[in-house]
Amino acid sequence: LLGLCLDIRLRELSNGKIGTQELMQKLIKKYGPEKAFEDKDLFDVITALTFPQIRQFFKDYVEAGNPLPLKESLRKVGLDYNEQAGTVVEMRTPSTAELSLRKAWID
Repeated sequence: LLGLCLDIRLRELSNGKIGTQELMQKLIKKYGPEKAFEDKDLFDVITALTFPQIRQFFKDYVEAGNPLPLKESLRKVGLDYNEQAGTVVEMRTPSTAELSLRKAWID
């Protein structure tokens, strides 16, 4: 679920152009099979490769252990998450921006 929220946040910040798959490609290009990264530096490296706002994402949801913004993240792509029922459904009237972000996220 962390990856899902991260992917949507990256796509939101990049207008749909960068998600976790593109992030992985950047990490592979930077490090490859022969060059390891330091675990303690990973979040800062990801931030440098993407957007400054991503550092706060890691601070909030990994380091501080705050609950993931699953409902908020899914709303950004026009989906409604009902935590009690454990269901996700399409919003009745998603905005053009939400539909566009969903298309970038799913494609």
